[in-house]
Amino acid sequence: MNTSFNIACVIQSSWSRSLEDLIFVDNSISLSRSEFLFKTSLAREVLKLHIGPKDKVLISGGRGIKFFIELFAVWSLGATAVPIAADATEDYIDFVSKTVSPKAYCGDLFLNGLVIDYDKEPEPQTDVSFEYYPVNADDDCAILFTSGSTGIPKGVLLSHQSILGNSRGILEILNFQNERVFVNTPFHFTSAICHFIACSLSGSCFIGIENKFLFSDLPKEISKYKITCFGGAPVQLRWIAEYLLAHEPQDIESLSSLKSVISSGDHLSEDIIEKFKATPFQVKIFTVYGLTELGGRFCVLRPEDINRFPGSVGKPIEGLSVEIHDSDTYEPLESGERGVIIASGKFVFKEYINNREATDKSLNQYGFNTGDIGYLNDMGYLYLVGRSDDVFKVNGQKLSSLLIQQEMMKLDLFDDVAVTPHVSELYGQIPKAYCVMKKDVVFQKGHILRMLRKELPLNHLPKEFCVVSKIPRTGSGKIQKHLLQNMV
Repeated sequence: MNTSFNIACVIQSSWSRSLEDLIFVDNSISLSRSEFLFKTSLAREVLKLHIGPKDKVLISGGRGIKFFIELFAVWSLGATAVPIAADATEDYIDFVSKTVSPKAYCGDLFLNGLVIDYDKEPEPQTDVSFEYYPVNADDDCAILFTSGSTGIPKGVLLSHQSILGNSRGILEILNFQNERVFVNTPFHFTSAICHFIACSLSGSCFIGIENKFLFSDLPKEISKYKITCFGGAPVQLRWIAEYLLAHEPQDIESLSSLKSVISSGDHLSEDIIEKFKATPFQVKIFTVYGLTELGGRFCVLRPEDINRFPGSVGKPIEGLSVEIHDSDTYEPLESGERGVIIASGKFVFKEYINNREATDKSLNQYGFNTGDIGYLNDMGYLYLVGRSDDVFKVNGQKLSSLLIQQEMMKLDLFDDVAVTPHVSELYGQIPKAYCVMKKDVVFQKGHILRMLRKELPLNHLPKEFCVVSKIPRTGSGKIQKHLLQNMV
């Protein structure tokens, strides 16, 4: 074994620039690379008293840079990181603990006494160096739990090669050049971890803030930190675009540092792309289709392809490939034919830990069954139709809730929309729309339906509407459908 696949070692080895350059900014707390390594050494000294190689360690989010320091320290020791949410309940922590059998827990609760003195200052001219545990490419690196937006969370077991290779693959497309990347996402999410690694490998600065900013507050933070790239959910990109459109160019000059945005999590609708095109700044849009089971990113639509292939999520990153198969027979389908999206390649996850049934259902001879429905065009660009549970039948005909959501958002009446199947005593299974109205817009069912009839088949028209204050979403922007069912 060697250290060439240990992510922590690879990251530190890539820091050829000055160690005094910033690596991390969190709520105005800035750390240089040397400071990051010193604090990692503090964490290592405590952790190695409790854990060894291949042990599993829970790491709680919600604690800013401490999360990434401990993540780095765990990897450097050859242990397996298990990130969890800052607001995880005792029941959830108990569920995760029973699933993975962790040796230690890093978090404010200090369940087993792991107290790290992060306030300690280095001695003058301290040379921070430590040994990295040697690992193979396929050795366990992290267990990332799915959001559970459609059911019970599953622990996705990923190797060092999967996470490291995925980050390298996306960097080949993003081509970061000393960027200032802003992420307003919980740190335990795959997207935040991927952004941090990408920034670390490219000499860029990661500006991460977990506290959610809304509407006009988000652009203000972009201005404050002179952000060059923003990575977030489509709804966050919508807020940024609408803010830019609502102001005169001279009033938003402080936002001119923003050169690109990366959309991940939920589907990026065409209307958001059109809004960015209309803004006074030439902001590049990277549309990303990612899955935890693939180490993060899967497909990317480059900015230069936005106009050529509207609605597409692009092509797979280096190291992954995609095919479309019949959802029943698993027969490969031709371009243009809709079926289940199958991913394959060296970054595919190893298993759902201690869940053989889910593993066997998702992994087969062809690769990983993503559970998403889509099709490929003649040039190999992937288009999403929705998840398998986003496609349902109305009067014997299949429809896509994703398509309905896209057309409703184009009406510019709503801040957010979610569509789910609903069983009506009168009509049977129907599409039901949950709507967050724009400020000062009054809900008028007849007006909405008249506009939708111009764009949607009759069976796609929502039969029921529910106006709500917000759509419950995960930190990465995915709709929490199980919570929608409890909304009136």
